[in-house]
Amino acid sequence: MVSVIRSALTLSLALVLTACSQDTAKPIDLAIHNVTLIDAVNPIRTNRTVLIDQGRIIAIINSDAAHDITAAQQVDGSGQYLIPGLWDFHVHFTFDARFTDSM
Repeated sequence: MVSVIRSALTLSLALVLTACSQDTAKPIDLAIHNVTLIDAVNPIRTNRTVLIDQGRIIAIINSDAAHDITAAQQVDGSGQYLIPGLWDFHVHFTFDARFTDSM
């Protein structure tokens, strides 16, 4: 009798653990698809999907392989360019005190 109860409890525990282990992936925040990517390290890369989560780029993949991406926001970047980190293209490497007020 004890072995029957033990077997039933073991089976019940296995079923509960199996139900709990199903992966429900949390979607990332943003996926920008089909974009042409330009950065300071690599050559120009076309047809890319950039994955962003919590304000950080977490992956850059070929858009042909990105059909299963789950994102809260999806952006079609077809015909567009993305230049990560290049937010201020116009900079001066010198400082002149005469311009302090205008800066």
